[in-house]
Amino acid sequence: MEFSIATWNVNSIRARMELLLEWLLESSVDVVCLQETKVKDDEFPIEEFKEMGYHVAVKGQKAYNGVCTLSRYPFDGIKKDFDEIEQGHKRILQVSVDGITIINAYFPQGKIPESEYFTTKSILLKVSVYIWIKILTQWKIKSSSWGILTSPLMKSMYMMRML
Repeated sequence: MEFSIATWNVNSIRARMELLLEWLLESSVDVVCLQETKVKDDEFPIEEFKEMGYHVAVKGQKAYNGVCTLSRYPFDGIKKDFDEIEQGHKRILQVSVDGITIINAYFPQGKIPESEYFTTKSILLKVSVYIWIKILTQWKIKSSSWGILTSPLMKSMYMMRML
């Protein structure tokens, strides 16, 4: 099965909802990974996405962090338990779509090396690399399909076609 994946750090789902909905209507993206949603699960606007035909997996946190994965295809599985890595933050969400594992992760900026944020980012990256190496072995990516979308709505959106 071939499907597309896009990712966007929305920096507040409330602040970007109108742009996100507009982009979803224009695009043909199958799976969308959102980071820094900044709302608790029970406050996430799930119904708007379901009405558009998306399945929704959300892992939220008030005011900070939070990730959400939208998919036009049903999830085979959803994993939210990454507490040993996240240290109380809601930053990592794993889903499976048609047997393909997708990890949606939000990493803190890191600031300066002396900062606790830098230490947190370093730990997250080290542990995540091990997980990603195991998962990437199941992907077949078309090398010519990587690109940056230049839509006026989202100039920093990345997309790839999956086989």
